[in-house]
Amino acid sequence: MTLSKFWLAVTCVAAAQTAHGVNPVDLNVLLEESAGISTDDLRSLGDGFIVKQLDLKDPSTGLAMVGVVKLEADLDSLHAAMSRASSLIGPSTEVSIKALNVIAEPARDDEFAAYELTQVEKEALESCELGDCRMKLTEDLINTLRSLDYQWEDDAQAFTDAYRKSLTDLARGYQRVGNEALWVYRDKPEPLHALDGFKAALDAFDESFTLFPNVIAHLLDYPATEIEGDVEEFLFWSVLDFGRRPTLTVNHIVSIRPRDPDFDYVMVIKNIYANHYFGGRVTAGAFLTEGALNAPGAYLVLVDQLQFDGKLNRFLRAIVNRGIVSDMENRLRFIRDLVGTGPS
Repeated sequence: MTLSKFWLAVTCVAAAQTAHGVNPVDLNVLLEESAGISTDDLRSLGDGFIVKQLDLKDPSTGLAMVGVVKLEADLDSLHAAMSRASSLIGPSTEVSIKALNVIAEPARDDEFAAYELTQVEKEALESCELGDCRMKLTEDLINTLRSLDYQWEDDAQAFTDAYRKSLTDLARGYQRVGNEALWVYRDKPEPLHALDGFKAALDAFDESFTLFPNVIAHLLDYPATEIEGDVEEFLFWSVLDFGRRPTLTVNHIVSIRPRDPDFDYVMVIKNIYANHYFGGRVTAGAFLTEGALNAPGAYLVLVDQLQFDGKLNRFLRAIVNRGIVSDMENRLRFIRDLVGTGPS
């Protein structure tokens, strides 16, 4: 089953809950056939979570996953939890998350002050050239880098400062004009616009997102659009350790509880920058209330589509995939724990 058909079925079930109820067997069969998640898996889930990879025609170009976590929550408590998420996100004790920070609106001058280049990145940047760089940068940043003697500590710090400022400008520009501010990566012979990477990841959801086109219109036209309903959104940046190169990502999260719903609740995370590996990434979630599955309780289902910024060989793909699975687990864990914290 394709990712789009899987997500279409999930969101159709979420929609059916509101007005008509739902046959719980259908989605259970879907989860088992497409993701290998059985009813017994759900019944024994407890306070853990399940993450499974979905099949792709060419796994060297990307990754698709489904994650499930059981929530002790109803729609009101879930939305209330998301409304306080931005105030609770901070550095994580999880080994695989090196940093996790909400970006203010408008972004402050010191938003990325805590970000430090690793020694691996510093060594890689010594040989960085336009069209041949082991870090995703703009042409201006690469030219700045080439104007410095990166082996000198002062010049290395000068580039770090320029990189942090460029990231802050990216966040501010995105908050002000949206996708127009996204970078064109010049680390490979062929330039890649971050917007094209986002659209490529979005294409995998194409059929299902017709169920809520206002969400997609918002992500494509932000900040010029408004969504009807209770909306929580913010930008955040994180550093994830994928076992080879810690990866800085900047993301836009939107969670919506519509006023006149065709579905009960949806959450979408859009990647707007990653300094390694990712050409584009979209994570979408639906909240399935009691009775949607043939197992007690309510569940959050996340479906993740990621496009690599080039074909990865099998060895590197195995390393990166493990890190991405860990990242999905951390997202599920964060949402579960957030719901359990109660009002602050």
